[in-house]
Amino acid sequence: MALASHINKLAQATPEPLARSLMPARLSLVYACLFAAGLDARFQHVVGYGPASNPLELLMVVIFLFLLADTAINKYHPNAVVSSAWRANRFVVMFAMWAMFAAVVGVAFYPQSLFVFRNLLPAFLFFAIAAHAVRSSRDAWLILVVFVVSAVPNVALAVSQLVFGKPYPIPLNLASSVKMDVDGSFVKIAVSGLFNHPNALAVYLVPVFLASFGLVFSRIKLAGWIRLGLLLMLAASAVLLYSTKAKGAWLWGAFGIFVLIWPRALVRSRYSGWLMWLAVVALITATVTASLIQGGVLSTMMTRVLLWQSAFVAMMAEPFVAVFGSGQEVVWYASAQVADLQYANAHNVFLNQAVYFGIPGALLYIGCFVYALRAAHQAYRSSIDAEERRVAHICMAVICAVAGQYFFEPAAESSGLAVEVFLFMALSGCLRWQRAS
Repeated sequence: MALASHINKLAQATPEPLARSLMPARLSLVYACLFAAGLDARFQHVVGYGPASNPLELLMVVIFLFLLADTAINKYHPNAVVSSAWRANRFVVMFAMWAMFAAVVGVAFYPQSLFVFRNLLPAFLFFAIAAHAVRSSRDAWLILVVFVVSAVPNVALAVSQLVFGKPYPIPLNLASSVKMDVDGSFVKIAVSGLFNHPNALAVYLVPVFLASFGLVFSRIKLAGWIRLGLLLMLAASAVLLYSTKAKGAWLWGAFGIFVLIWPRALVRSRYSGWLMWLAVVALITATVTASLIQGGVLSTMMTRVLLWQSAFVAMMAEPFVAVFGSGQEVVWYASAQVADLQYANAHNVFLNQAVYFGIPGALLYIGCFVYALRAAHQAYRSSIDAEERRVAHICMAVICAVAGQYFFEPAAESSGLAVEVFLFMALSGCLRWQRAS
C-alpha cells in the first residue's frame, strides 16, 4: 500500500523539463522500438556469432543512455516515465518488479528464469516509454498504423517462404517438421518468418491482423494510400495465418473479429467487458472439450492438458517453485512422469509465469490482461470521439484474442511478442487515463 501511495503521488505531476525535452522524440522512440521488435531475431541465430541480443535490446540501451543524458541536463528526478506506466497499468509495473525479484532469488535454484526476465526486460521498458508517449487519440492510432507497418519485414519474409520456399534466416526447430495440416498430413512448407516455428509466427500475426482489420474498417480519417497499405497487410496476414496451419490462431483471430463487429450499443454496455471474458472462458472450455472428444488433428490437446498437470505437480512438489518460480527443471522431470512429452514448459503462457516467477507472478500477469480490458472498455464507454472509441475497441479485441491464444501456446517471452501485448495494454491504459483526467 505504501508503494502504491508513493507512485500515485508521483503520478499527480509530470516534471515540465521532462515533458518539454522528450516531446519531440516521444513518439519517435515508440516507432523505433516497434520496428526493432518487428525484427525480433537474435544475432547469434542470424550470423552464427556475436552477442545473443536482438535489435530491440540494443535500441533499449541507446534509449536508456538518452534518458540518463536528459535527466542530467534538465536536473530532475526521472519519475515521469515510471508514473506514466503506473497510471497506464499498475499490474504491468508490479509484474515487472516481482519478475525481477523472483528471477534474482531463483538464481540459486535454477538460473533459467533470470534469462526469461532478461528477454522480457526490453518489453517492460517499452511499455513505460509507450505509456509516457501517448497523449491523444491521434497518437494512439498513429502508433497502431506504425505497428502494422513494422510487421512488413516479417510478413515479406513469410510470403517469400510461402511462394519460393526460402529463405530461412532463423533455423526451424525440430517440432516444425511434424506440424500437422488440417487434413492430418504433415505440413509441406513451414511458413515461420523470423521465428523458428509456424505457431510463433501465428501468435505474432494475430494482433497485426486484428489491428489492420480494425483500422481499415473504421471512421478514422486515413489517407487513401495508408488505408490501401493497411488493406494489403490485412490480406497478407490473413493468407499467412492460414498458411501457418495454426488452428488456434484461426480460432482466436476469428474471435477478435467477432469482438470488433459488436454493435456500439452492446460494447457501451456496462457489463460488456465481463461478457467478453465470459466468451473467452467459454471458447477455451469448448475448444478443450471438443479437441479431447474429436481427436484427429486436434489430438495434441491431451498432451497440452498433461503438461498443464505437470506444472501443478511441480509447484505442489516444490514450495519454492510455487512462490518464486524457477521451476523449469522440476517441470521437466514432472512431465516425464505425467505427460507423454518431456518438456520444461507448461505449454500455457499463464501457467508458464507461475513456473518462471511463482504463483504471485502468474496472478499479476493475469491482472495485466484484466486491468487492460477494463481500461479499454472504460475509455470506450466514456469517449465521444469516434477515433478514440475505435482504438479502444481494437485494444479490447486484441487483448481478448491474445489471452485466449496464450492459454494454449508454450511461450510468449521473446521480446517482440511481449512488446505486442504490452503495446495494447499501454494504449488501453493511456486512453482511460485521458478520459479520467
